Amino acid sequence: MNIISVFRNKVVLLLFFVATLAVNVFSQDKGYQAFEGTRISMKVPEGFEKVQGQEVFFHQGSGTTIQVKEVPNIASVYTMQAFTKEALEENEGVVFISSEDIQVASGLDGKLITVGFNVEGMDYERMMLITGDYNYSVIINANYPKMTKKLMFDVLKKSLISIKF
Repeated sequence: MNIISVFRNKVVLLLFFVATLAVNVFSQDKGYQAFEGTRISMKVPEGFEKVQGQEVFFHQGSGTTIQVKEVPNIASVYTMQAFTKEALEENEGVVFISSEDIQVASGLDGKLITVGFNVEGMDYERMMLITGDYNYSVIINANYPKMTKKLMFDVLKKSLISIKF
């Protein structure tokens, strides 16, 4: 084993330990948080902090992010249709995991898609919520290390589907 492998293993263990300790924090939420410069608000899990100057919330202990993107003048049904397994897997290293039709807190239909990918030897998953109306699409991404999935998936899903606009 070289020094990089040893260091990577220690980082992975540390991330797992911190994420395990954070399970109680993630079960709570702060209430609705607005994404500045958008008409979007959602319940952001406890422990996530707003990244200055960006529409991103970050949880330092687990390396998890939540990011929002507005797509004006495009009906959400078209955006949802574009996110197919085939289209997603055209991106190098992306593996389609699942897709689920859902309804968000504002009463609109949505699609929740999960993909996997690898960054510098670390496996991650990205949960993508696509929703909106006839004239507006919203895409929310939540990225988390795959090893934290049991802790993060349900908390993030609950947060994403809480979207209101």
